[in-house]
Amino acid sequence: MNEATTAVLSSLHDASIDALSVFEDAVSIQLDDVIIDGRSSRVSVKLLQVRIIRREGELVSDLSMEQSDGELVFFEPIRSGVKLLIQWNCFSSQKTKDVFYEVECSEIIAQSTFD
Repeated sequence: MNEATTAVLSSLHDASIDALSVFEDAVSIQLDDVIIDGRSSRVSVKLLQVRIIRREGELVSDLSMEQSDGELVFFEPIRSGVKLLIQWNCFSSQKTKDVFYEVECSEIIAQSTFD
């Protein structure tokens, strides 16, 4: 992981999740409201060559938006990939659910676009 990617990834706490999807062997996470150097940014995170996805410890084949609103509570790159804690919010029922994910992958790429 390069220095620019590391800097962006360290700013992801409490970012809004706009989209979350799997395509072939890659996971794509689109984030909004990421504060980098005091400026609001949109960030695209790609997890490449995904081998395993676990949701709450159980193997799953897909990763997608579980509610229309999600907040990235925790994002930790680890040797084998990344650990994520996402808070899914359902505004109509006024309920939230925290879900822990582990994704094993070969590479993490993050790119930011300032508003």
